[in-house]
Amino acid sequence: MQPLNSVEKAYLQEWPEVADLDVRAAERMLADDPVAYGYYLPFACQQAVEKYCKGVLLAQGNTFPRVHDLPELLDRLKPIFTFSAIELDDADKLADYAVETRYPPHTRITIAEMHEAVRIARHFQGRLRPFIQAALV
Repeated sequence: MQPLNSVEKAYLQEWPEVADLDVRAAERMLADDPVAYGYYLPFACQQAVEKYCKGVLLAQGNTFPRVHDLPELLDRLKPIFTFSAIELDDADKLADYAVETRYPPHTRITIAEMHEAVRIARHFQGRLRPFIQAALV
């Protein structure tokens, strides 16, 4: 793989930055009043992991599909990453927050689910973000 040029690096840098904002927003919602934010909180977590996945694909010099399906995106990362069954299950849980839970009758999210969503987003942030950062050096 050829090194990224300055334009590609600038574009790539935006992906983890925006994903980090999604994680921080979810953390703030959780600390503030999670019930008031409802499905927005886990949706932000799903969006963060999606952006980290897409950032990894860009760092590899690949394109990515316009999908929100985290298991599909993780599958595209297999040449570089090995994911445990737990990680794949966690990604599948977050994937549900992309669309389904934003529309009745599936909008009720428990506090425990919100905590779990933030935990999962933080986990993938720790796994995927360093790979993106390494491509920016």
